[in-house]
Amino acid sequence: MGIRLCLGIKNKSGTSLIECQSSNVREATEPVEEWFWVSPNPNDGKFIAKVNLKIPQSVQLYLSDIKGHIIKEYSFVGVEGMNNFEINIQDKITIESIFNIRCQAGEVSNSKKVVIEK
Repeated sequence: MGIRLCLGIKNKSGTSLIECQSSNVREATEPVEEWFWVSPNPNDGKFIAKVNLKIPQSVQLYLSDIKGHIIKEYSFVGVEGMNNFEINIQDKITIESIFNIRCQAGEVSNSKKVVIEK
């Protein structure tokens, strides 16, 4: 299901024309499948990244600080279905802060905010 956009325009002779274009973009009413979670959140620097994959494939996780500097990278091959990957950065984090974790699985990517409380 896509979106169809139609515009009414006038050409140089003043004749009205309707021009339509179709798009493969999902409409807002279509649900987006959730496939990446972080639990617990907030946490103390030790948490689980949960990745639900439709097929076995390589997965990369990038943990970055609020300024976008990558603190830690993880790479693994996930199996079809739910994958739980324990992340422990307690020794790298000395202050409470908000971090970003980005998950790349094949051609799709998703990001979550992670709150670290000490």
